[in-house]
Amino acid sequence: MDRRRKDSLTGIPTADYFAALAQAARQELADQGQPLSVLFFDMNGMKLFNSLFGYEEGDRLLQAVAQMLCRRFGAERVCRVGQDHFAAFCGDADIDTLLPHLYQEAAALNGGRTLPIHVGIYRDVPEDVTPLAAVDRAKMACDMLAATYASGSRCFDTSLLAAADHRNYILEHLDQALSEGWIQAYFQPIIRSANGCICDEEALTRWIDPDKGLLSPAEFIPALEETGLIYKLDLYMVDQALAAMKKKAECGVHIVPVSVNISRADFAACDVVEEIERRVAAAGVRRDLLNVEITESAVTENPQYMRTQIDRLRAMGYKVWMDDFGSGYSSLDLLQTFDFDLIKFDMTFLRQFHTGPKSRIILAQLMKMALKLGVDTVVEGVETEEHVRFLRGIGCDKLQGMYFRRPIPLSEVIQRSRDQDDLRFENPLEADYYCAVGTANLSDPAFVDSKPTEAIRPFLHSVPMAILELRDGHTSLLRCNNAYGELLELRSGAALPELDICDVKLPRQPDAQMIAAAEQCRAEERWITVRHSKQHADGITLHSMLRRLAVNPVTDAVAVIVVVIAGL
Repeated sequence: MDRRRKDSLTGIPTADYFAALAQAARQELADQGQPLSVLFFDMNGMKLFNSLFGYEEGDRLLQAVAQMLCRRFGAERVCRVGQDHFAAFCGDADIDTLLPHLYQEAAALNGGRTLPIHVGIYRDVPEDVTPLAAVDRAKMACDMLAATYASGSRCFDTSLLAAADHRNYILEHLDQALSEGWIQAYFQPIIRSANGCICDEEALTRWIDPDKGLLSPAEFIPALEETGLIYKLDLYMVDQALAAMKKKAECGVHIVPVSVNISRADFAACDVVEEIERRVAAAGVRRDLLNVEITESAVTENPQYMRTQIDRLRAMGYKVWMDDFGSGYSSLDLLQTFDFDLIKFDMTFLRQFHTGPKSRIILAQLMKMALKLGVDTVVEGVETEEHVRFLRGIGCDKLQGMYFRRPIPLSEVIQRSRDQDDLRFENPLEADYYCAVGTANLSDPAFVDSKPTEAIRPFLHSVPMAILELRDGHTSLLRCNNAYGELLELRSGAALPELDICDVKLPRQPDAQMIAAAEQCRAEERWITVRHSKQHADGITLHSMLRRLAVNPVTDAVAVIVVVIAGL
């Protein structure tokens, strides 16, 4: 075979030579009563394979795949299209016989160090479609399997042509959509669990096309990522977020940090860190008002490079969030390798909330781990009051989802703020205070005391716990666990309001010893023990241990964590 017709790595035909071979074989297959069919092959997960085992091992796998295809289809009926992609042609009747054996053989390639194989099929290629066009259409079918890890196949159908036309429309009209304002930023609030206020917002993309109407992000973002054009959209959204902050300031609306999403493809297209910095500097906006969200999958492809970029952003003063945590396979390792300011838990956790206890147990333990690492947390997909109550109980600091509000345009954000609707913006000066209140783990008081004394150590498990706030001589309940709520109801004889409500008025004010100890906590950062003057109905005298959690710099209120113990 002429070297120009042979792939240098695998030795099989190139795509152009393959096209000539397939065209010549049309008539031969027709004489046998079989129309020409074309298949496209993709090794699923090749980038990760190379990262784990090295490129030499990856090349050996590709060579093994090429030889397998030659054995199954014939040495002059296959080609390497590029990277980890191959193509083959055969008679239509042969496909159903060949594929089961091919999957089985692929699973044993390269000594078992292999990958699943995805196959796109274009059956009965008509005369007016060239072999290379048939390969493209088979690839369209193969791409539909991208989210499936196991080996499998998909046949091309005419609906995929419509999808291809839509994709081409997106790519051809992106610049026009950006310049003419078809693409807009919508803002969804992120709620502080401890006070119910908007503490952050996420800028989300909406494409409102004059011809096609509202386009879902799922319709255009994948196409922009695949073609490397997503950086144009992402930097445009940075501009929109900065402009929104300036507009809110002009309208007298509280400004909270806004998070923007950055794609992994952005880092290959430009120095996206420098591009963000240039825009923020030109806008005159504080860096800590722009949060940069990077998906979990984005940092796995080139971890060393991505760590450098994340460190650059954080050193400049930007907060970097890991988006979609829990949607991939390397989450825990990433927490060890990268320094993130916040973890955004993927909404899949709450989608499985009612299917059984597993998602709740996993989420609660992951939340505890994040807090111990000193990383802030937000959970996406909050849709019910039960979600809110559970997440507040396990110490999740921030909540996001349709339960609070759908994404809305800036004009509506400003109008709702003027109308003083049900959601109000957090005073930034109080953010640290309510973060401390919201992230307190009320099943484990040790989080506020990394080196507990022997006096408190026996009482750090499964005891009534609460966070009380003392302000202007009055005491209110900010949060409590179920054990503390039951104790209050027992002592007061009155049921408490729903425990997910912030700032609950107590049925009765604490006794004088309790208030004095709480005031002492304001000045002293240590555990203080209180022996209450009244006995429990069973003759047990209750003791409380208190420790300062935080002081509100605006109101001078002090939040105190209370652990109730009993003694004779």
